[in-house]
Amino acid sequence: MTKREIADVLNDIATLMELKGENPFKIRAYSNGARKLETLDEDLGALIEEGALGDIPGFGKALVEKIETLYREGRLEFYDKLKESVEPGIVLMLEIPGLGAKKIKALHKALGVTSIEALQQACEDKLVADLKGFGKKSQEKIAEGIKNREAYGKRHLWWRARAVAEPILEGLLALPEVEKASHAGSFRRKREHVGDLDFIVASSTPAPVMDWFVAQEGVKEVTAHGETKASVRFESGLQADLRVVPPKQFSFALHHFTGSKDHNVLMRQRALARGLSLSEWGLKPADAESFEDSLEADSEEAIFALLDLKFVPPELREGLGEIEAAEGAGFPQLLKVGDLRGVFHNHTTASDGRASLEEMTEAAQELGWEYWGVADHSKASFQANGLNETRVLDQLDRIEKLNASKAYTTHIFSGNETDILPDGSLDLEESVLMRLDYVVASVHSSFSQTE
Repeated sequence: MTKREIADVLNDIATLMELKGENPFKIRAYSNGARKLETLDEDLGALIEEGALGDIPGFGKALVEKIETLYREGRLEFYDKLKESVEPGIVLMLEIPGLGAKKIKALHKALGVTSIEALQQACEDKLVADLKGFGKKSQEKIAEGIKNREAYGKRHLWWRARAVAEPILEGLLALPEVEKASHAGSFRRKREHVGDLDFIVASSTPAPVMDWFVAQEGVKEVTAHGETKASVRFESGLQADLRVVPPKQFSFALHHFTGSKDHNVLMRQRALARGLSLSEWGLKPADAESFEDSLEADSEEAIFALLDLKFVPPELREGLGEIEAAEGAGFPQLLKVGDLRGVFHNHTTASDGRASLEEMTEAAQELGWEYWGVADHSKASFQANGLNETRVLDQLDRIEKLNASKAYTTHIFSGNETDILPDGSLDLEESVLMRLDYVVASVHSSFSQTE
């Protein structure tokens, strides 16, 4: 296991122990151990081989043994047994906004709830409001948090969906029966979050493709397995749908299932205005009985050209004026990763980041960036090891020296993610903030206040 993965396990152990009501000092030892591990500048493997990990303050004998076991074996029996001893439904309650381990433990002890569904019922029965330390407002917030979790739980961040989607596409393209394959849906349109994954495949022999799709590693449930359509669900809850179409139909199916719905409506209307009918099956004369008479289009670009339009990139197919733009001058070049010159909001190990100032600068240089900006938390975010005025100025001094050394081609901008306090003031002295290149102002507490 890597240093980061081990730190995640230690944090999990601390959370599970808190849910069980274990000794607070033990819990803190694991939390602090995870924190120290994340901010460790030395190579973990080298420290373990030299037997020097225990020499670092905060790493006691028991913690060192667990870290070494995780590093060498990738698993820890103590952690496995701890997970088994806590109801999975209780752990899932941590996903409810505003509900921490202490409150979950209190709810479990008082009401015996072991699942989100049971907690929701307890809120509906008004049992939570009567508990000491909760009250009516807490009950309302928990009920609202459960609703929000359910709503957002059906969506998945694009970046996380990508980790599932890319290997699937690679696997499909590697199959000898597959002529063409592509992502579709909101993932292909690069929406910030997606509901599920869609894949379109061109093949004349779909059966082996379908069999491979439903037998993938990580599939928790096969919800459909037809001759040309299949659906599977992964452990994360993310669903993936596959459609296999004849090669001649591929471009039309790809366009249709990429969407969006609003974009497709506009495209169908444009086709009808030209005496044509557009669907996932093809583009045919409106009075033709079947899509056997479909016009040929070996690419999406060809479909747009048949409707006298310039190609609309998938990212812009939202029914928000892209058709009008495609009638005229077309579109400017969309931003690519290689166009990025730098980024500003970054945390280092000074607060809750996982890499040092030097490591971040080296990584930015390897990406070819001209600059990057430090924005660690300020002192009010104590849970994230936020910086006070003295630490901010010390960090600023390090940044200035590192820039002056010319050790890196990437310039470091100094900043801070400074809390907006409940009274509206900022968390750091103005004289300190004025020394920085920029400030990110953030609300991290007192969320119930009015705007």
